[in-house]
Amino acid sequence: MYWDGVCGSGHYVPANVTLLVTDDGMPLMDNMAYIYVTVWIGGDANGDGVVNIGDSVMIGYYWGATCNTNADGLRWYDNPAADMADMNNDGSVNIGDTIPVGYCWGHTAW
Repeated sequence: MYWDGVCGSGHYVPANVTLLVTDDGMPLMDNMAYIYVTVWIGGDANGDGVVNIGDSVMIGYYWGATCNTNADGLRWYDNPAADMADMNNDGSVNIGDTIPVGYCWGHTAW
C-alpha cells in the first residue's frame, strides 16, 4: 500500500511491487514469494492509524533514547518501540521526532 496524498487529505491505496532477483548459479532457479509490507501514516508513532496524543506520549516516554546497533548493522534491535518513536530515523528520540506528529495532528490513515 502507499499513501495517496498528503497527511489527512489522502488515503492508502493497495499496490503491487515486483522485485526481480537474478540467479547466476547452476542450475538457474525460479521462485516467487509474497511479502506483505505495512506503511504507516506520518506522525503515527504507535501505529494505531491516528495521529493524536498517544503518539506524543510514546515520543515523550522514549525521550532521550538512542539506538544501539548490532553486529549486523540492525538499528534499534533491542528496543523496537523506541524505533517507532524515532520518527525521523536519526538514531535518537528528540525534538525532531515531534515535527511529524504536530504536522499531521488529527489525521487518520483511512
